[in-house]
Amino acid sequence: MPEILPLSETDPHDFWMQQAIALAEQAGAADEVPVGAVIVSAENELIATGENRRQRDHDPTAHAEIIALRRAGQRLGTWYLTGCRLYVTLEPCPMCAGAIVQARI
Repeated sequence: MPEILPLSETDPHDFWMQQAIALAEQAGAADEVPVGAVIVSAENELIATGENRRQRDHDPTAHAEIIALRRAGQRLGTWYLTGCRLYVTLEPCPMCAGAIVQARI
């Protein structure tokens, strides 16, 4: 696993992408498709994370992006995630792309 530098010592985009990669590695270690997602605020605050859990949850919609979007909505009390940024390790599928658009990211 690559060394993850503190946010203050690296470009924020690199930092959050490293976090998403670490989540993808966790998913892969659990025999899932290795995808990780991180949602952050405009102020670079961590809002939510997700990793693929389709096999573990027996849920075809348990993609990393969907899980992160659900957690972000619960944390913020709204599904409007305008101003947030999403970092994901793989191009979103059509289902996830639609959810991302609906969330206003």
